[in-house]
Amino acid sequence: MNLPTDTTVLTAKKPPRESGIELLRLLAMLMIVAHHFALYGGFSYPTDTLSFNRFFTQLLLMGGKLGVNCFVLISGYFLIQSPKFKIEKGLSLWLRLLTYSLIPYFIFSAVTALPVTPKGILLHITPLLSSQWWFATVYFLLLLLSPYLNRLLFSLDQRDYRRFLLLLTCLFSVLPTLTNRTPQLNELLWFFYLYALAGYIRRFDIVKRIKPRFCLLFSLVLALLTLAVTLLCDVLGMKSPAFVGYAVYLFGMEKLPMLLIALGLFLGFAGLRIGTVKAVNLLASATFGVYLFHEEAHIRRFLWNELFHPAALADSPFFILYAIGVILAVFALGCGVELLRLFLLERWYQKPLRRLS
Repeated sequence: MNLPTDTTVLTAKKPPRESGIELLRLLAMLMIVAHHFALYGGFSYPTDTLSFNRFFTQLLLMGGKLGVNCFVLISGYFLIQSPKFKIEKGLSLWLRLLTYSLIPYFIFSAVTALPVTPKGILLHITPLLSSQWWFATVYFLLLLLSPYLNRLLFSLDQRDYRRFLLLLTCLFSVLPTLTNRTPQLNELLWFFYLYALAGYIRRFDIVKRIKPRFCLLFSLVLALLTLAVTLLCDVLGMKSPAFVGYAVYLFGMEKLPMLLIALGLFLGFAGLRIGTVKAVNLLASATFGVYLFHEEAHIRRFLWNELFHPAALADSPFFILYAIGVILAVFALGCGVELLRLFLLERWYQKPLRRLS
C-alpha cells in the first residue's frame, strides 16, 4: 500500500465516518473524566480495611491511561493516511487551546479579584510551551511529526513492520510491566508506538479480519483479571503494607494490560458496523473539548475542590450513584461548552483560517 499523494487527499470526497470509532471516543473520554474524579477527589482510604467504595474508586482510576491509549490509537488510525502536516489543523488546535486557556484565566481573575499580569497573559497564550495540558502538548508534537512518521512506516513491508512493532512492544510495554523500568520511555515515544500500531492496523486492513465481539470480550475479561489483581493486592495489603503500592501498578499507560485492553476496545469498536449516527458523531467531536475544559487548571480546582467535594461522600452508601452523576455532569457540561465554542467561534474563523493556511 502506497502513501496517498496530496492530489488523492484533495480530490477524494471524505465519506461520513462510521460511528463505531466515534462511540469509542465517547467511552474513552468518560473513562478519563472518571479517572480525574478519583485522582482529584481527595480520597484517603485506610489500607487496613477493604470497602466496596474504595475498590470502586480504584476501578475509576483504571480508566485514565486506558482512555488515553484509545485516543492515540484512534488518532494514528486516521492520521496515517495524511501525506503532510495541515497548517489549518495545527492552527485550529492552537486556537482551541488558546480559547480554553485565556477565557478561564480572565473569568477566574475577575471573580477572585486577582490581578491580570503580563506574565500571566504570556503563560496563557502559550499553553503548548507551558504544557498546561500534557496530552495536548504531546499530541501537537505527534501531529507535527506525523508526515515524517508516515513516510517511515510506509517504507516498511508487512514483515519488517511486524518486527518493528514487536521490538517496540517488548521495549516499551513488556519490559516496563515485568520490571517497572522503562528504557528512556516518555509520553512522546509511547504515542509514537501507539501511532505505529494503529498505522499497521489501517495499512493492512486488520479490522476486516477480526471479530469485533471477540475483541470486546477479550478486553472485558482482561479488565476483570486486572481488577482481580488489584483486589488481591488490597487484601494482601491489609496484612503487609508492601502490597498496597501494587494495587494500581497495572494501570500505567505503558503496562501490558492497559495496552491490550485498549487495543481490544479499538479493534472491537472499529469493527462495529452501525453506520453513521449523527448524534454520536456530533458528541464525539466535542470530546477533546471536554478534556481541555475540565483539565484547565482553574476549572479543575473549582470542580473538584469547591463544587463537588467527592471525598465528602467517600464512605456514603450513595457514593457510587453520586460518582456516576458527577462524572456524567462534568462530561455533559464539557460537551455543552465545546459545542457552544464550535458554534460561536470556530465556525466563523474556519474559512479565514483555511485561506491563511
